Amino acid sequence: MKKNKLKGILLYILAMFILFMFFFIIILNQYKIIMNNDDQIKMLNKQIADATKFREELTAQSEYKESDEYIEKIAREYGMVKPNEIIFIEQNKE
Repeated sequence: MKKNKLKGILLYILAMFILFMFFFIIILNQYKIIMNNDDQIKMLNKQIADATKFREELTAQSEYKESDEYIEKIAREYGMVKPNEIIFIEQNKE
């Protein structure tokens, strides 16, 4: 009778150990998945920040290109002048 009781206790301890190891492995795998997801979240947040900054730069550039200042600059590059503006041409270019 003592052998059967001892066998039962050992079997119970072995089953609990196996169950504990099973849960430990599951928790370890979940931890690895969580850490991997955290790294991906950090990377995606950086990409979002970069894209937001780029969008802001494009918006500023677009607004500048619609401004009178930019239009005047481009017009002057093509030799255009304002009405009633006096043009000075330099004779001696060295």
